[in-house]
Amino acid sequence: GSDLDEATRQQLERGKRVSELLKQPQFQPLAVADQVIGFYAVNHGYLDDVPVERIGEFEQGLLEHFRSKFPNVREKFGENPKLDEVEEELKKVIEDFKRTRWVDKK
Repeated sequence: GSDLDEATRQQLERGKRVSELLKQPQFQPLAVADQVIGFYAVNHGYLDDVPVERIGEFEQGLLEHFRSKFPNVREKFGENPKLDEVEEELKKVIEDFKRTRWVDKK
């Protein structure tokens, strides 16, 4: 086998997670806001420690966390904000989810 450097290996692993995020139930497309949240999380490494086979479960839990606890953050996407206007809030909510709701599911 070939030895991949760490950056290449990480990029491939992240690509697997992106592929999982792209899977949506038939006739139940995700809202754009939910897609933005998911892609932000994967692109910023928040899913790096989530097993690929549990990405869907993580995404569902994260989106429910946004809807139930932080609906105002999610609603801002309907206003077409610039990412930097909501990035700090996105980080806080994702980190809160991982710390409080996902930690016991590993």
